[in-house]
This record gives sequence, C-alpha cells and structure tokens, in this order.
Amino acid sequence: MRPLIHRKTILAVAGLCALMGAGAAVLADENVALGADALRVRALQAYGAGRPDVALSWAQALVKRDSTDFDAQLLRARAARDLSDWTEARAGAAALRGLAVTDDQSFAAAMISAQVASSQGHHGIAQLRLRQAIQVSPDETLRKIAERDFLYVRARNPWAADLSFSISPASNVNNGSRQATGTFDLPYFGVVEAELQGSAQALSGTEFAKSLGLRYRLHEDARHRQTDVMLALSHSGFVLSDDARDKAPDAEGADFAFGVAQLSLAHRGVAGDAKRPFQLAVSLGKTWYGAEEYTGFTDVSAAQSWTLGGAKAVVISAGVRGETALDPRTADSESWRLGAGWRQAVGEAGHRLGLDLTRSDRSSDRASLDYGSWTAGARVALGQPVLGLGLEFAVTAGTRDYARGPVAGQGRLDTTLGAQVTAEFKQLDYYGFVPTLTVQGERTESDYGQHDAEEFGLKLGLRSAF
Repeated sequence: MRPLIHRKTILAVAGLCALMGAGAAVLADENVALGADALRVRALQAYGAGRPDVALSWAQALVKRDSTDFDAQLLRARAARDLSDWTEARAGAAALRGLAVTDDQSFAAAMISAQVASSQGHHGIAQLRLRQAIQVSPDETLRKIAERDFLYVRARNPWAADLSFSISPASNVNNGSRQATGTFDLPYFGVVEAELQGSAQALSGTEFAKSLGLRYRLHEDARHRQTDVMLALSHSGFVLSDDARDKAPDAEGADFAFGVAQLSLAHRGVAGDAKRPFQLAVSLGKTWYGAEEYTGFTDVSAAQSWTLGGAKAVVISAGVRGETALDPRTADSESWRLGAGWRQAVGEAGHRLGLDLTRSDRSSDRASLDYGSWTAGARVALGQPVLGLGLEFAVTAGTRDYARGPVAGQGRLDTTLGAQVTAEFKQLDYYGFVPTLTVQGERTESDYGQHDAEEFGLKLGLRSAF
C-alpha cells in the first residue's frame, strides 16, 4: 500500500502553510513515461514553484492511472482551485471525501472542500466543511487552524443562522406567587387577605424553548462598518407537572406559552478608531401569550464602547420602546432604559469579568403596570476549563418600584435576587457544538404576597464552541 500522504503535504495542499522551499519550475512533458511516484514528485515541485497549471496536468495523469490515488486527487483539487477551474476542483474534492479513511485524509478532504466552496462564494457550505474538519482534526494544532479558517469564512458570509433548543424543568412556569394568600382591595370589603387559587400560584413543569435567528449583511465597507437585517423567532412552550395540575385543574401548559417575532435593522462599526465600537438598531416585533396576540412593539437602541488598555472596556447603552396592547391583559406603554457596563480580562488565565447597571422606566395607560427599576449584574467566565468543564457564573439584583399596588393609594416595591451557573461540556464537543447545563434560581420579595415569586430550574442546551 502506498504510504499515507505526509501531514506537511496535507497542510500545504490545503493552503495552510508553505509547501516547501521554492524549487525550479518544471515543465510538463506529456510524452515522458514516468512512474506514479515520479509524477507525484514533479506535481509537488510544480505546485511549489507557482505552476498550478503544470501541477494540475501531472495530477490529472495520476488520477487517470488510478482514480483512488488520494494524493493525486488532493493535488488535482488544490491546483484546479488556484486556476478557478471549478469543475475540476469540485470533482477532486468530491473524490477526496469518498476516498478518505484516516483522520489525516478526512481533515485534508474537508479543508480543500471548504476552500473550493469559499472561493466560489458558497460560504455556508464552506462553514459546514470546516466543522467537519474540526471534528476529525488529528491534533490540536490542526483543529486550531480549522477553527481560524471557520471564523474567517463566517466573517465574510453575508448570511448567518443561529438555531437553539433547550429543555428546562422549572418550578414556576407561569410566574405565579409562591404564597398561598395575597392582599386585595375589594369593593365593600376593603383590604382583605384572600387565598390564591389555580394559576395565581406558582406552577411547576417543563419548558421547551426554541429559537431561530437569521442575519443578512446588506453592506460592509473597507472600515468594517456593517449594516445587517435580522430576523429573530423564539417560542417557549410548557408541560405542567402532576402537582401543577392538582393546583390548577383547568390550566394547560399552552396557556402560558410565549412567542416573539422580531425584525431588526442594525448598523455597527467604529467611531474614529478601532477602540470605539458602536451599534445602532431599530426593531419591529410582535409577541404572543397563550397562543393569542399579546403586544406589538417598536424598539430603538444604541450602544457605544471604549476599549481601554489592559483588555478593559466601558460600554454605555440606551434605548426606547413603545408597545401596543393586542390583549386586554396588558396596556399600551412607553419605556426607556439606560445602561453602563465594564468588561475586563482578569488574571493570566484570561478570566472574563462583566459588570452592568441598568435603569429603566415604564409608563402606560394602566397605573398598576407602571414602574421604575434598577438592575445590577455581574458575570465571570473562567478562562480555563475545570475538570473539562467551561464555567460561567452570574448574579443579578434589582428593584421595581410600581406606581400603584393592589391597595388604593399605595405603591408596590419588588426586590429580586438571582444567580446562574452554566457549564460547557467541552469534552463532548461534536462538530464544534458543545452541550451546556445551566442551573438558575431567582427569588422576588414584594410588599404584597401575591407578587412574591421563586423559580429554580435546570436548562440543557447547545452552543457553538467558537
């Protein structure tokens, strides 16, 4: 059996490093009878000397002798790609994928297939082939090369898609109260404590969430300023537990399903220099609750960052939002928000720290829905895996001061604390995707018991490793 093509040759033909020192140009003489090994050497020499036309001629001769010659098909595809002979390049790449047996061969086949597709502008196919190369990479060095090329192709692809799905057992799928009673201001009876019935209490169950994000880049200039149009669709459905059905026999999981459809136009770039990235966005959308139209909304947002020395950055953001009620359970409203954030790399391991503070205010046609809020959050992503796990930690704290509470003439204050831990199972990487497990909890204390809430859940999902 002919020896497996050397790794340096795989790298070279795939265009990832120099083939060899430049040699003298070799002219193909179709009439010279040469053995397969001699033909292969001459083809490599011609390619290294910058003569892909001659290399292609020798490679075609080798393929004619033996169509299962992996080395020859590799040279054929690479040389044809350099010559923009797409018929030959695609044929060579397809043959390679069928012939590949070892990880080295599968890696080389996937890489050259990606290059052929990318050169023709088929970036989506190229990204798929690069994920295949990542999956079969013989070692970490080659994997890093494939990841680098994936990021390069993705950055130049005007289309991008993000599909996610998660399953999450949760203790409070309906945002109900954790208390059995609440305070109410009733006509003729005044302020009373009454028992909460049915779906007013927290109901446990399982959430099935899915989302689809599509992006198309309308324009990008030489300074990498980009204008994108984006479509985001998401839906969360629920299955109630037996305990929840006992509490609320008339309730169904579909009663609490929530969906969002949003179309956005975003422009991002840098102001002045690469140290001041910004983004502007305008969005139109609609929400559904319990399979019924709930609200329509318009949102305008802006964010400006300043990159400082030592891998530090400051982020300032602002936004306004208008909502139109499509359901009697809510009301027309207007809101604004201001945010400030700090980003920093910590330690030699490259841990990432994020701190955020947000102020928002909402006003509507219904005073009980109006509030002002403060939210503070901190997030740490560890720079190195722990026992093979990538770990992220987050904590949040916030207040909502409602203009009107359940008792006439009195407001309402809610205080919320939350925490979240996410683990990436890096050792289970498959085609550049890794499973994640998120443990999260949140507790709200209110002036009125019916608004006390508590939620604990586990979420299984997938995310791209790069």
